[in-house]
Amino acid sequence: MSDSGISRRRLIQATVGITVLLAAATDGQVLLTANANANDDKANAERLVVHEADTLRQMVKRLFPYRNLSEEPYRLVVNQVRNEKSVADVATLLREGVGVLDSGVTGKQWLALSKAQQIEVMKRIETSAFFQLMLNTSIHSLHANREVWHLIGYPGSSVEYGGYINRGFNDIDWLPEGSVN
Repeated sequence: MSDSGISRRRLIQATVGITVLLAAATDGQVLLTANANANDDKANAERLVVHEADTLRQMVKRLFPYRNLSEEPYRLVVNQVRNEKSVADVATLLREGVGVLDSGVTGKQWLALSKAQQIEVMKRIETSAFFQLMLNTSIHSLHANREVWHLIGYPGSSVEYGGYINRGFNDIDWLPEGSVN
């Protein structure tokens, strides 16, 4: 028992109980950050609703539809965009962006639309801050991931191998052989 009359055990029980009630109040549709704990208010503020996370992941897949990629690199993009520091209130921007996607066609959620309809809705918002954030973060996150490189056919940096002239840049087969004098 502490000096304040509340034992450590009672404090932990109360914190867990509040967390369970909050999760139940949102139908359990919350995705906690990987490092979240009951004492971290910031982590709780950064929660994304599962629907939002799924929509963002699908949006990244529509932007960069690599056939050989698993879901994991796309999830990493969503985690990275969620933690983007260049935007003052990124959670609000993402939540509102998903709302715009969901309100794009006949009131259906964007995830329920066909591929063509999803792309059409994305084209309508391509100049928005939300779309630009998703696009730029996707470009950087996906293509800076070394595990993705071999899956999309990028051999990686060539500097350490003598540059592109000696490593693949001269192996194009769609141009006729030229004569170098």
